[in-house]
Amino acid sequence: MKELESLLPGRPAVEKLKRRDEVFAPEPGTVLQAGDVFSIMGARDRFMNAVGTIGPEVADGSVMDLVGENLEICVTKPAAVGKTLGELSEMGGHGLFLRRISRQGHDLPVTRETVVHKCDVMQLIGAREDVERAVEFLGYPERPTNATDLIIVGLGIVLGTLLGLLAVPVLGIPITLGVGGGVLVSGLFFGWLRALHPTFGEMPGPAQWILSDLGLNLFIVCVGLAAGPKAVHALQTAGISIFFAGVVATLLPAIVGLAFGRLVLKLDHVLLFGALTGAETCTAALNAVKEDCESAMPVIGYTVTYAFGNVLLTVWGTVIIGIM
Repeated sequence: MKELESLLPGRPAVEKLKRRDEVFAPEPGTVLQAGDVFSIMGARDRFMNAVGTIGPEVADGSVMDLVGENLEICVTKPAAVGKTLGELSEMGGHGLFLRRISRQGHDLPVTRETVVHKCDVMQLIGAREDVERAVEFLGYPERPTNATDLIIVGLGIVLGTLLGLLAVPVLGIPITLGVGGGVLVSGLFFGWLRALHPTFGEMPGPAQWILSDLGLNLFIVCVGLAAGPKAVHALQTAGISIFFAGVVATLLPAIVGLAFGRLVLKLDHVLLFGALTGAETCTAALNAVKEDCESAMPVIGYTVTYAFGNVLLTVWGTVIIGIM
């Protein structure tokens, strides 16, 4: 059976085999006999030469009665963390087909060299028995649900608000996260806990979307309304020079980071662009980079710098205002 599967491209899998009146799941060492009927699972375009290689196609409901499953699995098991997709496929990928893999909500490139990190989410398709076997090997199954863990959401908001109210004086400058920054840090903390134990804090995709998109837009609106009068006053007081100072303050870190990443760290330019968009906390720029390079590779560099950038953004603004 193992030799038969190797005859067709794309790593197809034989799920059921019928020999006379007996239907069973074959083992890799099962030897085929003339007249055996079996079902093959895989991409349809990979079976173009199957008839000429194996034999005629037949209709037999007893071997085609397969129960498939499409499941997202959060990688938490130490045996899977740090392995490449190619290594995971060799270790236990028989009968499984990877549809997508994402990290912090962003799709990663599906290649055999892609390294799987803890809490990456893999969407697998295959026979139910094979998918459930993968759950035991990879980690925690994120089964579809409409329920939200409101206790964790509420606790995160309360603790984040209390944290944002704290102020630490440094050289006479009160350093504070503010309510927005406090809730952000609280969210990162609970996200880290969920990464370690992904059995709580469940939130379906639509709920995440409304909180992230609506919350981000409301945050931008509030910041804009509060900063608008001050910006007008600054232009009236300092003139147009303050506008060009803002342009320099925006572009200079990205230019310095690009030069440092290429000349000193020797980073790949695609990963470096992703890291710079994360440092600027600009998801729109990340999407633009992904479109230009026609790849999801920038996401690998984006995730860590985005987390650090969000926290520093809320704290450093207070420091700069205090110094000025």
